[in-house]
Amino acid sequence: MIVMTGANGRLGRLVAKMLAKRGAASQVTLTSRDPGKISELAALGCRTVRADFSDFESMRAAFTGATTALMISMPGPIEERIPRHRNAFDAAQAAKVGRLIYTSRVNPTYESLYPFAEIHAFSENYLKVIGLTTTIVRNNEYIENVVKRCSLRKGTPARHMSSTAPRRSADLISPDSLARPQGARRWLLPLPAKSSLSS
Repeated sequence: MIVMTGANGRLGRLVAKMLAKRGAASQVTLTSRDPGKISELAALGCRTVRADFSDFESMRAAFTGATTALMISMPGPIEERIPRHRNAFDAAQAAKVGRLIYTSRVNPTYESLYPFAEIHAFSENYLKVIGLTTTIVRNNEYIENVVKRCSLRKGTPARHMSSTAPRRSADLISPDSLARPQGARRWLLPLPAKSSLSS
């Protein structure tokens, strides 16, 4: 069984629809704090359940039976995301998830100037410490977000995103390209249990 968090977001919806198109909907469980918001994905044949990163038991129950779980990084302030990510990782471990796929970011270090790099630095390090078999997806900023920022201020996408890729232009992607296996492959970083992690 495949379990995916964040099904109400752009990437989550795209992945769910891609899996349904491939005939795998009956093997997919989608989580959301409000399953009513993903009713159209349930109509495709996916199972939907309520789960909240801040609620350990709801996450553990959602992850139970999963051979693979896609955990899409949640939005929000750093001080909220770190403890909630840790909660979700602990729940996945308690549920004995076979492999966790986590959406991180390029250059996830505590020294990065990117304001949310700390979240992903913590998450990657924590996953290594607890020994959960993991695949890290280190994508860069979504092109839609960059276009929105460019419409609000002068400059270029490379200038706006220079903190994630210093001294060079940033590679920009769309959620659609990340949702497709052939598009996502270049961003995958396997992290076997108890392995060392290098950039």
